[in-house]
Amino acid sequence: NLYQLRALYVLGHYQLALDEYARLPRNLSPPESSECQLIKLLTSLALNPSANLPSTSLESQYASLIQSAVLGNETDASIDLQQLEQSATYDHLKVALATYFSIKHDMTSSLRILSTCSSLPSHLLTLQLYLSYDRPDLSLKSLKKITQTDEDSVESLLGSSLLSLYNNVPDEAIYSLSTLSDQYGRSPKLLDLLLSSYYIKNDLPRCKEIVEEIEEEGGTCQNKEAVKA
Repeated sequence: NLYQLRALYVLGHYQLALDEYARLPRNLSPPESSECQLIKLLTSLALNPSANLPSTSLESQYASLIQSAVLGNETDASIDLQQLEQSATYDHLKVALATYFSIKHDMTSSLRILSTCSSLPSHLLTLQLYLSYDRPDLSLKSLKKITQTDEDSVESLLGSSLLSLYNNVPDEAIYSLSTLSDQYGRSPKLLDLLLSSYYIKNDLPRCKEIVEEIEEEGGTCQNKEAVKA
């Protein structure tokens, strides 16, 4: 039931994700309902990092942690991180906690938590963390776990594109990113990855087109070198 919602969130189609959330039935299972609530909160944060979050649910505690890390604030002293880790009975809660630790540059804690997960989003985050450690060999292992589960998934195509970019194989990245764009539309996140791909190819005219498209959508280019080109 949540496949489309997950995909839109992972790809950075945040407003579309909120629209999809509004269409979901309310008779979801407890794990699905929890994940749905967390994605809604994190999507709201992606659109407005300073958004006021409700404080009544377990999911809001994980979202508030991520918000404090994104804003560079000190973690609320009243929050018991160990208790939250023990309360993370679902993979999506563990991934949220691992995301918090990764933003705080505590990769050891983040990877430790992710090692207890088996979901596609957890493997994708693990892949990204290993790339940040310059360990493409371990990232490849995470990608294989994804493809063994669902080789056509959003996580598989996105993870493949990230690994291809790291390895300076832009054509493979462009293929994966174009496939995602055809299926879900070109989000600012996908456009930024495409920009990096064409920059590696030294295709400056395409870079310029993508920069203009990102700016028209009100986004911000993350690849500053490609923008200068």
